[in-house]
Amino acid sequence: MGRQQDHHCPGVDKRPTAFGHELEDRLEVDLAGQGARDLACGTQRGDRSFEFVAAILQLQSGSPLNIVTSNSSLTGVANTVRPDVTGPIRIIGDINQWFDTSVFVPVSGFGNLGRNAVVGPGFETLDVSISKAIPMTSRAKIQLQADVFNVLNHPNLGQPGRIVGSPNFGVITNTRFPPGDSGSSRQIQLGLRLLF
Repeated sequence: MGRQQDHHCPGVDKRPTAFGHELEDRLEVDLAGQGARDLACGTQRGDRSFEFVAAILQLQSGSPLNIVTSNSSLTGVANTVRPDVTGPIRIIGDINQWFDTSVFVPVSGFGNLGRNAVVGPGFETLDVSISKAIPMTSRAKIQLQADVFNVLNHPNLGQPGRIVGSPNFGVITNTRFPPGDSGSSRQIQLGLRLLF
């Protein structure tokens, strides 16, 4: 559990945790009628080659975001004190203004905003894998595989700026993961394997 900002007003710290909701599902389909175990073990029935498709879908709600001020006079540490909020917090959902920043006001003391009061963007990705094994001899075969990560090329946005008064306050300046990492832009990986 995180520390309380102001022990005289503990109610403002009763907010969502730093974790959102997450769903991950996996689908495997053997197009030639053989099981996934046969593919993993490298067994083969007769002279048939087999094809295999797998997909992983990940959906995650946005993570809560703790809005703070750069004030360090109360705690001695910058970016830890929350501001006052003067109206309802509205999520706009645009990368140039994820939420309405006009309702947050820096104060000289502890603000009335609760922790994790804003929710950032969610995460959505679909990964697909296709493989085919081609018999070469009675004991050897070649496996061709194509893996496509984030097949729909859905942009997964990073968190908006959270420091009141900073130039990037409420603005999303990056994706959730750097290019090349899982969950970033679409990536295609091709593989060739000799099984014997």
